[in-house]
Amino acid sequence: GQAVKAGLGLFEGIGKGAMDTFDGVKGQIKRVTG
Repeated sequence: GQAVKAGLGLFEGIGKGAMDTFDGVKGQIKRVTG
């Protein structure tokens, strides 16, 4: 029902944020080690 939908939305949001953070960290590492 709605609770499951809300949970999935939250999970998707966290996953997206994690991917963005991961990309940012990779960018930083590349700049430092470059």
